[in-house]
Amino acid sequence: MIFESSNHFKSVFAHQFFIRAADHNYVVARWARIVGLTREFFIQAHQAVEKYLKAALVLNGLPVLKYRHDIVLLFRKHLEVFGDLAVVNLEKPDKLDSELWKMPSAFRFIQHLESNGNPDSRYRLTSFAAYSSDLFHLDELVRRLRRLTIGLDWAVGQDWAVSDELTDCKGVTYRQALMRHPRAQIRGEILDESELARKLSPSLNDALLLGNVAFYESLEPEHLRIPGTVASWLGPLENSYLFLLAEALRDGRVNQVVRDGTLWIIDNILLPPPVRDELRRLALPS
Repeated sequence: MIFESSNHFKSVFAHQFFIRAADHNYVVARWARIVGLTREFFIQAHQAVEKYLKAALVLNGLPVLKYRHDIVLLFRKHLEVFGDLAVVNLEKPDKLDSELWKMPSAFRFIQHLESNGNPDSRYRLTSFAAYSSDLFHLDELVRRLRRLTIGLDWAVGQDWAVSDELTDCKGVTYRQALMRHPRAQIRGEILDESELARKLSPSLNDALLLGNVAFYESLEPEHLRIPGTVASWLGPLENSYLFLLAEALRDGRVNQVVRDGTLWIIDNILLPPPVRDELRRLALPS
């Protein structure tokens, strides 16, 4: 595990810890709202926004240890840090009906998500109220927040190759590049349409019935065909980047950038104390 620069290390690990997870929360939130699981929509949307905000802040020098899950506090810090790039108002897409755009203030929508999707809602301890515009506001908020998950003062092309979208920005800061390209997604698209269609079924009945012989003994043939995503010969598996980092540190397959980056993780991201202590021990060998 070798990285050529501190910025590259930070970007990769922030992507794995926060952005990739947030992308998945966002996709699940959309699916939940589409099939009518409204409370789950709020829970997943809240988690997605929390992670995008944390990624953007930590990559711009602000530890996120103390914020826990409060997206209102995180968003206040976002407004303070990002200046002209901060998400203040949500802009209605041209093709969307005005009746589906009820809450243009980003802060008000953040408060709405906090009220309906905070951790207490996961145990049904709170009431919720949904609006017809919720999904469309979430789409625009995610688009705007996700593009800021980069060190704004890092130079484009300095730590990794320039993307096709930013070829005219080589050498300038990401802050300048994002101002120049207001729709640029620094980390690419979340899922292309074909992959999204393959992963998500639009039918709540399918989600409930496919292969569910525990609850439904008499199923139609189409509901007995188990998708490969559920029952492949080799089930899904994935090592966490923390595990891979710890293994590389133990084996000595790291350079000083990785050791320094490990200390950056400890100082900026909330980890379980035993994990934090072990990583510190490995990063600072006696």
